[in-house]
Amino acid sequence: MISAKGRVLLSGANGFVASHIVEGLIAQNYHNVGTVRSKKKAQDIFALHPDWTPHITWAYIADIGASSAFDETFEEVGHFDYVNHNASPVDFTVSDFKRDMIDPAMRGCEAAPKLGGPGLKRIVFSGSTASISDFFHSDAKAREQPWNEDDWNTVTADYAVQNNNVFAAAPSFDITVLNPYVIMGPMLHLVKGTEDIPSTVAFPIWNFLNGTYAQIEDLLFPAWNFVDVRYVARPHILYLTTASASNKRIALVSWLSTPQLVINAIRKNFPDLRERVIKGEPEQLVPDGVEPTNWDTSWSFEVFGQDWAYKSLEETVVDTVRDLIAREKEWSA
Repeated sequence: MISAKGRVLLSGANGFVASHIVEGLIAQNYHNVGTVRSKKKAQDIFALHPDWTPHITWAYIADIGASSAFDETFEEVGHFDYVNHNASPVDFTVSDFKRDMIDPAMRGCEAAPKLGGPGLKRIVFSGSTASISDFFHSDAKAREQPWNEDDWNTVTADYAVQNNNVFAAAPSFDITVLNPYVIMGPMLHLVKGTEDIPSTVAFPIWNFLNGTYAQIEDLLFPAWNFVDVRYVARPHILYLTTASASNKRIALVSWLSTPQLVINAIRKNFPDLRERVIKGEPEQLVPDGVEPTNWDTSWSFEVFGQDWAYKSLEETVVDTVRDLIAREKEWSA
């Protein structure tokens, strides 16, 4: 299918973030070729979003890290102008981070240059602020200066060198890396039950609704900032053709997220949920002993323009709770 704006290959197109990217690409008149692991997963998406059917073609890749994973894809659907690489696992419950998160992420990055073919103009990678901030730097000893795109997590230096060697031989395209913090927000992908709720929606929001968090004492989040999923998807589309994003890494961070801030937002906007959600200490917004570091996100504003504004925590929590409550009714029907 010919599109006015070109062809985009989106890996992992049935995921939490990727589903929002698909919606945005369609709205902007791109044609998508989305990779999923099986035909069944593609059918699930069309069942949820039948209006997407004319705008996306599927490529079935069981293992995106396999060396021959894309050969048949190119034979069937051709090459692409742009690649949005979004197929990388994020799960705070895994027991082996190297095996379950780091290794798949590296294999996907190494495979990405093969995705586009000779006419490839740009790859947009979904990264993480974990590549910027040093998580060995204690929250209790907050840095005086905010984190920004000039910072690197020194733990990943060896991996960065390895991946740099992969791209050094492919200078015909450029790269943009988007580094979001904890991604929260409403879901567009298939969520059959509570076990399918993304970790970054479960720990900061759902666990208040389901009674997991019974008291505020000693309740800590694994991370203290967030960004709305819709404001992660939007840059994946805008940065395909934004000249100033060429060969840049860009942090996507809204602001502070703490247990009490989430509690306050839920109880304020959903009075009928107050019996389900603990009250906590409404005036103590940050837990004792926690000093979250700040983020300088001015570069994302430079690229988007000064009218760009991230969604607030309250907006994100409200939209997510509405989504979860609606889904909860479906699950119990």
